[in-house]
Amino acid sequence: MSDSMRQRSFLVGLIGADIQASRTPALHEREADAQGVRYLYRLIDLYRLIDIAKLGLGPGALPDLLAAVERMGFAGLNVTHPCKQTVIPHLSELSEDARALGAVNTVVLTGGRRIGHNTDWSGFAEGFRRGLQDARRDKVVQLGAGGAGSAVAHAACRLGVGQLTIIDTDAAWAKALAAALSERFGQGRAVARDRGKASRYGRAAPAPRSRLVCRRAMAVVDRVVEGAMRIIEGQPT
Repeated sequence: MSDSMRQRSFLVGLIGADIQASRTPALHEREADAQGVRYLYRLIDLYRLIDIAKLGLGPGALPDLLAAVERMGFAGLNVTHPCKQTVIPHLSELSEDARALGAVNTVVLTGGRRIGHNTDWSGFAEGFRRGLQDARRDKVVQLGAGGAGSAVAHAACRLGVGQLTIIDTDAAWAKALAAALSERFGQGRAVARDRGKASRYGRAAPAPRSRLVCRRAMAVVDRVVEGAMRIIEGQPT
């Protein structure tokens, strides 16, 4: 890292709903300290954690919020639910991956421009490369097809997964994601499976076909575990 970069200060924020318990400020500031960079999340709630739910606002407030942070001199923003898609019309340009995913989780503010990026997929991909580089990737099952799930699925295909089977409680989401991935990476690279019918306890019971798909997979990517991404390595039967 250059000396000029180390001497600069960066003011950043997080836009989203119900984020007061977010660990993002501490995480970013600690890493910046380790890199010798002065990196600050403002202590004023409105600009430190721009929690639109606490402010009584909705995604429709994004234009005013973006203008405000630009006036305050912010260098960038993290963007989370429910603004990852709704922020896009208010940006100057998108990275290739953000455009492909239709979602933004990072906005760089520079020279009067707002540049949207998606680092959800690259963060997952980097963790995979570091910890599971030798894992087999011919058949993988992913549980969850939401916003973060879309990014993980994109990463899985970029990492060379032969066929990705997507299972979600909302079958329409799974089908839509599988179709988008097949269009992006090639026909048949992703398929959707029905998770199952609702049981008497209100939860979806795994369908026999879904259980079989999981048993035959080399790995299961689980997106429905406390909001975190984890990989469970499986053994073929």
